[in-house]
Amino acid sequence: MLDQIYPYTSAIITIIKDITTLSNIKDITTIVTLSIGSYVAWQGLRTWKTQLKGTQNYDLAKSTLINLNKYVESIYQVRNPAILGGEYPKPTDVEKFNIHQNEKQYKEKCYVYQNRYDKIYNIKPYLQENVIEIEVLWGEKLKNKFKQLFALEFKLFIEIIMYIESFKNTDYEYKDMYSYDEKIIRATKENDSFNDEINKIRTEIENDIKPYLTL
Repeated sequence: MLDQIYPYTSAIITIIKDITTLSNIKDITTIVTLSIGSYVAWQGLRTWKTQLKGTQNYDLAKSTLINLNKYVESIYQVRNPAILGGEYPKPTDVEKFNIHQNEKQYKEKCYVYQNRYDKIYNIKPYLQENVIEIEVLWGEKLKNKFKQLFALEFKLFIEIIMYIESFKNTDYEYKDMYSYDEKIIRATKENDSFNDEINKIRTEIENDIKPYLTL
């Protein structure tokens, strides 16, 4: 009787072993597949993060360079020594006959330089936003250079205020109070030290930013 059962028992044991082996292989295959999938997903996420960071850097670098050049160009336009006729305000009939010459010049200069400076006011906030984003993503290495650039622009602003006020107050006793630096207010083709300072800082900023213009 046992001899008759033994072959079947042996066969059953073999089948169980095969099933166990197949189960183990299946588990191993599942683990390997999941591991490979996890690795591929991790690599994909890592690549995506790298690409995203590269895109952020590129967009920020591009935006900053555009706004920087617009800002510097606006400063030059403020300093442009030539004031075209279309820049002056149109006088009313009353002003044509009843306004003093000094007051007329004062109002004209206020009008011209206000319009010129509006171009700086329009672009500067965008550049300041760039500076904040640069500090967050790239650190503070460019912060001081932008501060130097903004300080030069503010210096120009003060000199222009003094220049305009000099038309309003022509008395000798106010002469020193409203003295201004002609070399800062007006751009020149040669020996323009103020423009050289601005361009030096702009070039330094551009050189630091250009490496980020890669995807």
